[in-house]
Amino acid sequence: MDRSFTMSARLFAVPIAYRDSAMTVPQPDRGRKLNSSPGRVRYTSERAKNGRDRFHVYSFKAVESRVMSVALLRTFFQLLALIGVNGDGWPNGKFKRAIIIGLDGLGGYYLRNTSYHQAPTLWKVLTSPQACYNFLARAEYPLSSAANWAALLTGMTPSETGILTNDWDTSSLHPKVLTDGRVPPVSGEGNLPPTIFKLAKNQNKDIRTALVYSWHWLGKLVDGNVDREFFGGNYDWKTAEYLVQQIKSGSPPDLTFIQFSGIDDAGHSSGWGSKAYYTALAYMDGLVDDILGALLEKSLLDGTLIAITSDHGGYRKGHGDWMRPTTQVPIIFFSPHRDMQEPGDKGWGGWLDIKDVAPTVLGAMGIRTSKYQRGRDFSARF
Repeated sequence: MDRSFTMSARLFAVPIAYRDSAMTVPQPDRGRKLNSSPGRVRYTSERAKNGRDRFHVYSFKAVESRVMSVALLRTFFQLLALIGVNGDGWPNGKFKRAIIIGLDGLGGYYLRNTSYHQAPTLWKVLTSPQACYNFLARAEYPLSSAANWAALLTGMTPSETGILTNDWDTSSLHPKVLTDGRVPPVSGEGNLPPTIFKLAKNQNKDIRTALVYSWHWLGKLVDGNVDREFFGGNYDWKTAEYLVQQIKSGSPPDLTFIQFSGIDDAGHSSGWGSKAYYTALAYMDGLVDDILGALLEKSLLDGTLIAITSDHGGYRKGHGDWMRPTTQVPIIFFSPHRDMQEPGDKGWGGWLDIKDVAPTVLGAMGIRTSKYQRGRDFSARF
C-alpha cells in the first residue's frame, strides 16, 4: 500500500524541528538527550487538567527508632496507589482502555538513533509530558519472538510460560512423558499461561478484548478470553486497518494487543540499521498515527493508555546472539489526555523489562494480576 511518511497535523499542534542522524547501525554510547529537543508537545484539555488524580500525603512516626526497609516502603505506597487510584477496579481505574502496540524487531538503540522525519509520530509522543519511556528495556532470553511476545502478554518469563522457541505450539500444554521436550507453564498443564486477556476477563467479563497480528504464530495464544481476533496475513496495513475499523465501531475494544512485522522483516532481509530498516520504521510510524487518529476521531483519546514496545532488537541480519543491540528494546507508555506523574526516561528503579508491560497496563486499568506475574507494576507513574 502506497503511503506518505509525512506526519499529519491531526494530533499534534506544536511543530518540532527535524533531528539529524545518519542511518547507520548505532553505537551504544551515542545516546540522545530528549531535553535538547527544540519543542514539546502537550495533549491538554480542561477535562484532563481538572480531573487529574490527587494523592493524599500520609505521615507516620517511627516506632522505637526502627527504620522501614526500602522494599517495605515500596510495598506500602503500591498498596496506597491501588486503594486510592484504581478504586473498585475496571472501569473505574485510571484508564478505561489500553492498546499495546508491538513493533516486531524494533531495537531501542535503533529507535534512539532516528531523526524526527523518520519517525515523527513516535518522537512527538516521546517528547510530550504525557509519555514516559525507556529506550533500553530488557528483552527475555532466549531472543525468539514467541518467547518474548508471550512474556509481554503474560508478565512471566519464558521458563515460566514454557514458551522458548518459535516452534512452540499448544501440544506442549499436554506433555506425554517427562522427557518428550514439552514443559507446560507453571500455571498448570492443559491451559495457556494466563494472558492479559484472561486476567481481564477474570475480573470483569464485560471487558472487550482484541488480539490483532500480522505474524501467524500469535494465533496460538488465542483462547476464549479473546473476543476479537484478526490475522492480517503478513500485511501490516491490513492489520492496522482492522483495528482502526474496530475503534470506529460502536463497541471499540477495551484491551487490545496489535503486532506489526515490517521492521523485523526488513532487519532479516537487509540488516538492522540499514536504509530498508529505517524505511520500514517510518512506515510503522505512520500506522501508529492511523491508530491514534482513529481514537481522536471517535473522542477516545481521553481514558486510553497506549503502550508501544518490541520483542527484540537485532544485529546485522539476526537477533539470536545475546548483546545490547539485540536484547534492548523501547518501552513507551503514553496517555494523550493525562500528564504523567513522572514523564520522560528517569525513575524506573534501575531497569525496565518487557514482562513489566502486562502488570503495568493491567494496574493502570484497575485489573488485578495473578500470583504468576513476575513483572512489576509501574502504573503509579501515570
